[in-house]
Amino acid sequence: MQFKPSAGIFVTGLLLSIFGPIVGAIGIGIANSASRSYFYDSGAAAGGGFVAFLGFATALVGIILIYIGATRALRIIDALPHVLNFQGQGQAPHVPAPQPPVQQPQQSYTPQPQQQPQPPTYSPPQTPQHLVYNETRNEQQPPI
Repeated sequence: MQFKPSAGIFVTGLLLSIFGPIVGAIGIGIANSASRSYFYDSGAAAGGGFVAFLGFATALVGIILIYIGATRALRIIDALPHVLNFQGQGQAPHVPAPQPPVQQPQQSYTPQPQQQPQPPTYSPPQTPQHLVYNETRNEQQPPI
């Protein structure tokens, strides 16, 4: 599974949704002042209307980018338990309580060969970033 970046899209959407209405309000102010002046200037009123439209369209694009960025971030967060191999939904695995040793009747003892315990092998943790940046790729090697 490959994850797409979400922070840049989210921040861009946030900035556009903040500055879009500001530009739209400025455009409305330009169009309003041009229509109330003594000498009506249709060019300034049309320009102000265009700036207002552009500002509010920018705000709409910003809201869509916020939605896309949040959706991508939540997908990554939802994939974390699967990637990190958690057991259950935030619950610790059940560990039985220690039992006292039980006395067995004495019998003849035959020594059993003991096996040496194998040391655990290290496997690096699997994170979303690990899957994105360390994915296996079929790269061609240059001829020797």
